[in-house]
Amino acid sequence: MRVLSVEEGRALAEAQRGIAADAYGRARVAEVLRAEVRARGQSWRRSLVDAVAGDVLLGGEFTADEVRAVLDALESLGDVVVGPGGQVAPGPLRVVRLDGRTVSLIGGVETSALERWFGRVTSVELVRRASWSGGAAELAALGLVGARLLELEAWAGLDRAPTAAAWLATLTAELESAQRVLALGDVFEVESAQRYDPLAPKAWQHLRWVEARSVLEGVVLFRARGLAGRFGYALLRRLSAGIAWLSLSQDEARRAVYALDVAAGTAVAVRRRPLDGGLVEVGVQNVVPRAEHRWLLGAADVAWTEGFPLRYAMPAARAETVLARLVAQLGVRVEEVSEHG
Repeated sequence: MRVLSVEEGRALAEAQRGIAADAYGRARVAEVLRAEVRARGQSWRRSLVDAVAGDVLLGGEFTADEVRAVLDALESLGDVVVGPGGQVAPGPLRVVRLDGRTVSLIGGVETSALERWFGRVTSVELVRRASWSGGAAELAALGLVGARLLELEAWAGLDRAPTAAAWLATLTAELESAQRVLALGDVFEVESAQRYDPLAPKAWQHLRWVEARSVLEGVVLFRARGLAGRFGYALLRRLSAGIAWLSLSQDEARRAVYALDVAAGTAVAVRRRPLDGGLVEVGVQNVVPRAEHRWLLGAADVAWTEGFPLRYAMPAARAETVLARLVAQLGVRVEEVSEHG
């Protein structure tokens, strides 16, 4: 008989529980967060993070910042929903059809409960998956209140997301009719303001933000840190009477960045790299808007989304479809990387 190492024992125990292979990493934190949110019903975000960071099941291995990063990811997916004042609650169950045999399971339900209904559950990054070929009738027969069966594009929101070019046209039209005309200091603190420069000679978008103390010609995307330390975003345009501005959410600003790149002819690259086993890795060097990110997670067989580049591995035929859609949606260009992984 061979004695398992501590690491092997942990991996085996958690695999039997249906948690992802990195059970003592992000997936483990995610599972404790889901269970805690469901037990509380709703909770203040800060108290939830503090409670999970000190949870005995995690053994004090994770800081509050690490737990908060996983909670952010779960909110983006829909496992957790955010209400007024920073309260969080379990997300409703969404069964997302990926193909005829595979679904993603989104919502604030513990993995052990999902396995009672859908069989063995695995995960890609933090997205849980199962082999299940049922339809709406079979889902209704399970008696899961509020559960819905969705196609991948509908769940991700990609079917409603505008292309980069269309988004810029929409924002420009709204800006032209904006009623808010203020001085720059009334929008952002001048000391912290930055503008996005699509002509900056940088390959990564986060390096194209430069210091700005005045609005230049044309439509300009600005950001500045608020009192809580988070960036606020606005699209601005100089008028004779002052500065017209349009407030944007973080996700709206991310899409606007791609739109400005397209307009300036400085689109960023998405990398295509062949891997062993007939897979292709799609590498994204920059943050993508929420709909595209969720869609990429759904399309990928394996995903690495900590740090850059964001990497999504999938069969070659699916990768070609994904790359073509990213070009159409965000105006990116495809860069071929020849070496195999």
